[in-house]
Amino acid sequence: MPRNVDTRTKRLCILMPTFFSERVGGVEIQTYLIAKHLTAHSWKVHFIAETKYREKINTSEIFDGIHVHWIQKRGLFSFAAPRTAPRQGA
Repeated sequence: MPRNVDTRTKRLCILMPTFFSERVGGVEIQTYLIAKHLTAHSWKVHFIAETKYREKINTSEIFDGIHVHWIQKRGLFSFAAPRTAPRQGA
């Protein structure tokens, strides 16, 4: 093996409000496809997402080679929360 080849496992953690298995939207599909592609190329991918199901909170599962870690839905993602009032100057 050539000396300049990095043999360490490459890792990626994705943090998003939802995961593909709970909500199927454009962003979820694209993120899932990227993660699945990376796992097929020897990357270790972890995904942290909020869940709406009480029994999944603080659990993990492997979905198509992607390590999914479920956290309680708390609205931590302000960009994903609906706006209640228009912004000033908009």
